[in-house]
Amino acid sequence: MEIDTRFPTRLDTISDAPEPLRSALAEFLQLEEPVRLLAHAPAFTSGEEKSPATLLAVTQNGWILVSGTEQGGASVEKSEFSETLFVELTSILLFGQLKIYFA
Repeated sequence: MEIDTRFPTRLDTISDAPEPLRSALAEFLQLEEPVRLLAHAPAFTSGEEKSPATLLAVTQNGWILVSGTEQGGASVEKSEFSETLFVELTSILLFGQLKIYFA
């Protein structure tokens, strides 16, 4: 699958995700845990603001968010749905932002 480097893309399989996000996600997934949604957002720079590339995986029990780091690696946040306090989605014209608050 070809990833658009300008806009977020829904991916079909984990193997479609770019490295190092793919490897970091694979480490945190339980064996045979199905992924219901997989979305990749490329890195974005606007003025002095920099957003890293991200990979969001929604599983049957929760979600995993993998973000690229400035050093070329990846950081991972994981939470089960029972620990998620609330999710906030903001969409203004071409700007979108997803915030997930968890315990």
